[in-house]
Amino acid sequence: MCLECKTEFEAKRERQKFCSDKCRHCFHNREKLGGLPLIPALRDCLRSLADAHDVSENEMACRILHQALNPDRGTIEDITGETKP
Repeated sequence: MCLECKTEFEAKRERQKFCSDKCRHCFHNREKLGGLPLIPALRDCLRSLADAHDVSENEMACRILHQALNPDRGTIEDITGETKP
């Protein structure tokens, strides 16, 4: 049974605990962000952005915080990964 989504799956490896990479990433990202109290709506938004840009929730949170904390840099990387002036 998948530790994240709780669905039954056929493991391809003996130690496999998740049905997919997405479930594995979600589980571990929640563990990493577990100490950060996020309201459900904010967590859903972060999850949605991360999925849209094919990065982990933790990576997306870091990118957003980096932008917010460095507004005066010459160039910043937006959440799509593109550099803009």
